[in-house]
Formats: sequence, structure tokens, C-alpha cells
Amino acid sequence: MYTQCPECLTVFALTQQQLDARAGVVRCGQCAAIFQADEHMVDTLLENNFEQVEVSLPPTSQAPAGDVGDEAPEDTETSLTTGSSNGGRRKPGRRLWAFINFLLLITLIGQCLYLYRGELAQQPRLALWITEACEFLGCEIPSPQDIGKIELIDAEVAPHPKFDKALRIKASLVNHADFVQDYPLMEISLTNNNGVVIARRTFSPQEYLEKPRTAVERMAPNITVSALLEITHPDDSAVGYEIQLLTPPS
Repeated sequence: MYTQCPECLTVFALTQQQLDARAGVVRCGQCAAIFQADEHMVDTLLENNFEQVEVSLPPTSQAPAGDVGDEAPEDTETSLTTGSSNGGRRKPGRRLWAFINFLLLITLIGQCLYLYRGELAQQPRLALWITEACEFLGCEIPSPQDIGKIELIDAEVAPHPKFDKALRIKASLVNHADFVQDYPLMEISLTNNNGVVIARRTFSPQEYLEKPRTAVERMAPNITVSALLEITHPDDSAVGYEIQLLTPPS
């Protein structure tokens, strides 16, 4: 007959004499688990590599005369050892699961730090740490961009004072975000009396900033920046205009 350890799933050969010796209580020689052998009996071996088992019965203390019971002492059991198992793997211990969960948690934290490194770099307490980490890993910190925080004020379009069929466009930009961000693109649309767009063009910061050198810099919070454009008047029917700020390419 055979019994199977419920912890490591190892199968052992067992005789009826061994089963009766300690009322069916045995100790697994593979993982040292104590279990009731008669409650985990199996009919056959699951693999053919089963070897001879060694069964050892620990000595029991002699009971006083007249105090012999039918039940086996609770602190004794049959110990079973074997050179092979039924192919079942041992269940991972708590320490292994804790280590796996720890690795998963570290991986998740690393992914969050990478995805939001741009936003985290704007925090004074984290800026230096994030910057040094990205330098070590060879990654770049993306610039945060919120075009909705950039306001276009004092915009006006007028005929050019010196040239015919030319327009002069003046405007001011203010970054209301609490972080530095790139200058936006500026799209100019000219319309006729019916509101139909007859000309449209997008200008880069290098084209509309009064001081082109500042285009390589970035927009500081709450600083007014002047923009100036001089463009050719495409059609005398152009009577209206629209200026739209667009997010710059990353």
C-alpha cells in the first residue's frame, strides 16, 4: 500500500504493520511534515523511479503498569524516508512568495517612475534624484507640456507700415503653468467676409519670437513673452484672422 504526503506530494510504500504502529500517524522523510497516513492513501505509484523506502520507528517511553491505552502517544509517529517522489513539486514556501511579490512591487514602482519621470522631475525634492537616475540608465526626461496653460494676449493684425500687401502680427504669450515648458507653435489663419479660410500657416518659435535666441530656451512661469510676425498679404479679400497655439512636436 502507498500513502502520499499532503505537503510535498511524495509517495511512500507502507505496510499494514507500520500503519498500525502509531495509529496511522507518520512523518514525511522528504519535508518532515506529520500527517495521518491512512487518510492519504493512494492505489499505485505515479512514477516508476520509486526506490526502497526506509522506515524508522522512534522509541516510545514505557507506560506504567495498568495505564496502557489503545491510543498511540501524540509525540510519536512513524518516520518515512524515500529516495524518490511521485513527481509532484514542493509547494513554494512563504519566503519564496514574499520574495516574488517584492520583485513584482519593485518592477511596478520602476515602471511608474519611468512613465512619470517628467512630472516627478518637476518636484524639487525628486528632481535631483530623477535626473541622476536617468543619467545612469541613459534615458531622457521629457518636458511636461500643457498648451492650455499658455495664454495668448494682446494679439492684433494690422497692415505693415512700410510694405504693401504685407501684414504685421503682434501678440504676447504667458505661461500660467507652475512649471517650465516649451514654446508652442503659432498657427495663423486668414479669412474673408464669409468666414472662409483663404490662407493658413504655422510658425515656429524661432520665427515669431522677437528675440530668436530665446527659442532654444523655454517658457518660464508667469513671464510675458512678445511675439512679432511680418507676413505677405495673400489676398485683398482677407479681412479676418485667427491665431491658434499648437503643441510643439516632441
